[in-house]
Amino acid sequence: MKHVSYYYTLFFLFPASCFFFISSCKKDDQSPTNENALALTPLALDLSYFEKQNDDSSHYNNALRSLAFWQTALNDSLALQKELYNTALNLSFEKQNEETRLVSCELSIKEKIYTVNLFNILKNDTIWIKMFVNQDTLYQDFLMIDGYESKISGEKSLLIYKKSADNKAVKMMLRQSNAEKGRAIYTNLMQGMKNGHYLESKDSIDGNYNKYLKLYDKTSGEKEIIQWNTNSKEGRMQSKPLYQDEQWKCWNADRKDQNCP
Repeated sequence: MKHVSYYYTLFFLFPASCFFFISSCKKDDQSPTNENALALTPLALDLSYFEKQNDDSSHYNNALRSLAFWQTALNDSLALQKELYNTALNLSFEKQNEETRLVSCELSIKEKIYTVNLFNILKNDTIWIKMFVNQDTLYQDFLMIDGYESKISGEKSLLIYKKSADNKAVKMMLRQSNAEKGRAIYTNLMQGMKNGHYLESKDSIDGNYNKYLKLYDKTSGEKEIIQWNTNSKEGRMQSKPLYQDEQWKCWNADRKDQNCP
């Protein structure tokens, strides 16, 4: 994989409703942490603010509808990948040689046993990340995660694969850089109408709002911007595709429309 300049790829949190347990995990008794992966932290895009429904005609509900694809893509269709990666990442890595560290374990998820081999290979201050998965009827040495992280710049990139008719297909790339706190770009790579669409997330310092999302439609070239405050619960949206203008549309803590301050 070529380096993706400026950005790094993150990963998702798995839904709490998915049950799993860990067994037969190999651990390095001499080193409880992985020195090759100190910065490999499973981060997530938290869209829980948008779980509450409201009046169908409200600006808040327009934002909810605009996010529907990403809610499904991030929280549902990649649930297995998230669980396997995030769980393995939190285990102790076993030293294979001077460059390679490995987590090898079995995870039981929804009554299926998955064998996971998560490799971190350090070369020239770059950690190359590969996760292979086996499961009796679904996967045979399936490369589910493939990417890198720079230990110097903090640039990271992960490609996330799903099983397909052609054995595997790239589902998503998530990238982030250290240049801007909390900034991540989630790009859909599955073939279809939304191929190339991306969602950018970052911590905002824009007035009363501390969270920022930009949704980009590759087909039309249009973008939508959504901001909200995690404390006051107020929010606003800018969407030329919906409103035919670029004015902010605001809502209050109850997700009811209000005049923008």
